[in-house]
Amino acid sequence: MTPFFLYNTLRSNNNLLMQTYFICFSLKNSSGAEYFVALSNKLAERHRVFILTYDSEVHPFEIDPGIEVLKWPSVRPTGIKGYLLKLINDLTNS
Repeated sequence: MTPFFLYNTLRSNNNLLMQTYFICFSLKNSSGAEYFVALSNKLAERHRVFILTYDSEVHPFEIDPGIEVLKWPSVRPTGIKGYLLKLINDLTNS
């Protein structure tokens, strides 16, 4: 999966605007995943972070407990626009 990064502002549970980041990459033991996990952990210190992955292998990385790891619905990640719009809509209305 080609990594990509998406930023949005969503309302949190207490109805305050919160900066939210969606970071998509293969969560496996690789230098690319190590970089994006470190970035996610740093962002999670102040923001809401979601990792979207279709491939989650055993890996040595510690992921901040505040980060939600969501599984991509298929092995071949297509239709990203529709999936992310639905995800953002669901998160906004929750």
